[in-house]
Amino acid sequence: MILTTIVKDYKELIAQWMQQIEQTLQATDPQHEELVRRASFIVRNKALQGDYFHQASQRLYINIQDTQPQQVELDFQKETISCTCLQQHWCRHSVASVMQLYQYHASLQQWTTMWRAKKQVQLSMMAHERTPASWQALAKSIMTKALPRDGRTIQPYLISAIDEDVHAKLRQHMPLEREWQPLYKLYMELYVLQAVWQHFGNPEQLQGPIFEYYLTRKLEKITTLLEQHVKRSTLFEMDAFYEAIERLLRSFMLEEQGYSLQRLSLYTMYWELVIRDTAKRKAELQKLQAISIVDTTDAVLFLAVLVQDDALLKQLHIVPERLHFYVALADCAYRQQLPHITSQLLYAILPYLQQYIATHMASSSRTSFIQHVATLFENVSLTAAQEQQLYEAFGAHGLQYFSRYLLREERYDQWVALHMLYPTSIAYLETCGLKDVLAASPASVLPLYHVYALREVEQKTRINYKQAVRIWRMMKSAAKKSNKADYFNHYIETMQQQFKRLRALQEEMTKGKLEL
Repeated sequence: MILTTIVKDYKELIAQWMQQIEQTLQATDPQHEELVRRASFIVRNKALQGDYFHQASQRLYINIQDTQPQQVELDFQKETISCTCLQQHWCRHSVASVMQLYQYHASLQQWTTMWRAKKQVQLSMMAHERTPASWQALAKSIMTKALPRDGRTIQPYLISAIDEDVHAKLRQHMPLEREWQPLYKLYMELYVLQAVWQHFGNPEQLQGPIFEYYLTRKLEKITTLLEQHVKRSTLFEMDAFYEAIERLLRSFMLEEQGYSLQRLSLYTMYWELVIRDTAKRKAELQKLQAISIVDTTDAVLFLAVLVQDDALLKQLHIVPERLHFYVALADCAYRQQLPHITSQLLYAILPYLQQYIATHMASSSRTSFIQHVATLFENVSLTAAQEQQLYEAFGAHGLQYFSRYLLREERYDQWVALHMLYPTSIAYLETCGLKDVLAASPASVLPLYHVYALREVEQKTRINYKQAVRIWRMMKSAAKKSNKADYFNHYIETMQQQFKRLRALQEEMTKGKLEL
């Protein structure tokens, strides 16, 4: 009866308090949304107990059984509310107490439904407000809701699902104008990636194939979005958004932990692909130089390439185990059509190339790396000594490139010696220029054919014997071209005598009609 009387006497004040709650607590704020959810839970579960009303002072005291017992005081004369939890004005206990009184003359469920419905309206307003702050608030609201609460880490298998769910919600608020959509997508991809990254906290939690797969997919997607900005005309209003992206990328590169190469790659791709203005690049270079920490060194060198700062590049100090980074610098210079810087970097790399390939690179990566480096060096002028140094650095994984070099120099005997030192297959020899050697110096390849034929014979199977005979037939053709018929006939007789106990081989040699 006491509560019924209070609600009747102070109906307008209670409605006024509910209106304050509605205006103060924003549905787009995950913390406010959680507060309202918990307050509603307290009311539904009848956790408000021990109501006491002091008639003289017109104060109502409500005891609440929460994780710890709390008491809320509602002063109807002074129109104030306080709680023993000592939190901000609208804590979940004070909100629950007002809700308890409000439901005597109105539907609490209808109020909460209408309050939550405002979330979509507010999110849409954020997206269409067209300021970096509003886009950040929108992304933060959706991202915070998706991430685990209370600092719990994300289980690796949930990362992709969380990411897809967040972007599905963000797409609902994408600007309708086509010119704004690529910028919106790029900003949201970068924001969500950093938010996921920051949620881990410990770099060790980022390790593992699941996160690496997620990161690879994200980098591919962001790279595609960056490429869409190349030569794209931008509106004046977009400048503030690009500045926000630059701050985000700078903090992502310098402040986060783990996968430093990938974080640097994102930063450099943005400045290479999106921002083509030299003045802006120089301004960014000055910002990084002002920071003056070790982590800025690589980014400074990339920007030095973009702005063609020869003074900075002359200070380049090659660290052999990080040669892949300097190759990336040369790549950047080549893409920017800066031949003098490309040459400068490649000449600096050359003396350390052999050490890096042999010592600091996994065998599985050498072939693709050498192919890439060889393509770069084709664009600069090398002396004979530098060419030899380059191809010797490639070793067994650069046989094709070293072979082409020896052919250009008409060093056919050395070409044969190279392929005897690093035996492969007849098919691979043909990709390395075997036909050219046969045409120019057929006598040179006779020892090579011998070595390759014996490798087949050593396998001691009928199939290998047939392959050995095929090689000897090629050797026969080369001997004929070089007028060495007597030599070849004597050679075949020697082979027949040497392997006279291998009956299957003898049969194949007879079928092959090897004599000239």
